[in-house]
Amino acid sequence: MNMTGMNGASTNGTPMNGTPVNGAAHDDDAQLRAEYERLQTELAAAKARVVQAQQRIAARDTEIQTALRDELRLAQDELANLAVRHEDELASIRRDAEAEVARLLASDTENLQVHYDQ
Repeated sequence: MNMTGMNGASTNGTPMNGTPVNGAAHDDDAQLRAEYERLQTELAAAKARVVQAQQRIAARDTEIQTALRDELRLAQDELANLAVRHEDELASIRRDAEAEVARLLASDTENLQVHYDQ
């Protein structure tokens, strides 16, 4: 877009016919190329930061998954140990109950025998 002053003279270095004056078009191209290169550099840096962030996230996810698997394994081991202890306690209670029943039956049998003998 050509900008002209009140007297028709260009304010951006390009006359009304579009022919550059004093290398203004060349300067504009150089500025555009420089800006383009700067933006490309920023874009590449941003993409590199994204890749680094994704790598950090993946590493952290792996650490968390490993920690959770370890915790789960420990909980499963603890649960298995509790189940074994529970079964052992039940077996002990059953043995004690059976022994008490046998003692009571033997005691009642003796009492009946004594009572019957009389």
